[in-house]
Amino acid sequence: EAQSLIINDSGVSSFEYAITSNTIVELVNAQILDNNGAPSCTENLNSSVEIELVELPEIILDITQPACNSNTGSLTVNAPLGAEYQYSIDEGITYQSSPVFDNITSGVYAISVSNGICDSTSDFIEIQAPITPSIPVVQVIQPGCAILTGTITITAPIESDFEYSIDGGISYSSNNIFENLSPNSYMVVVRSNSNCVSE
Repeated sequence: EAQSLIINDSGVSSFEYAITSNTIVELVNAQILDNNGAPSCTENLNSSVEIELVELPEIILDITQPACNSNTGSLTVNAPLGAEYQYSIDEGITYQSSPVFDNITSGVYAISVSNGICDSTSDFIEIQAPITPSIPVVQVIQPGCAILTGTITITAPIESDFEYSIDGGISYSSNNIFENLSPNSYMVVVRSNSNCVSE
């Protein structure tokens, strides 16, 4: 890939350096063109210039989503690591030397890594706190003289992706109504799709 760099010195001379490099590190030849109205004045240098293109490695992350009954998670950069790097979770607005970001609230983040010269940014990452169901509210129909079984109906919380249990979470059902129950003690719990259980 050809690259052009215009360099002006402190005098009246103005030169253009045309550089071609096909690899990250390669010895290249530089050609100087005098742009003072004499474009035919071209001098080929016999020396070579070493050009090194600095590229940051791919960002590798460890994402910890918030646990049940928690509103914060964490992001850890596993690569690149080193004292020469700075890390950011606000797209490079602020940086820190530690690759670990704790106590991150729900939101969308992009990790940026800088070596002071180049920046590399990850894809957007969403931190999302799971939903923990509230304490269940139940309606109970007790057994009677004619009907010897009872019914437990969970009236809240009700969501399409919640599951319901009357044995303390040993087994769950998508149905919030439990019928034909023999006289006994039952422990009602509700579970969300993120496996968070009501207290």
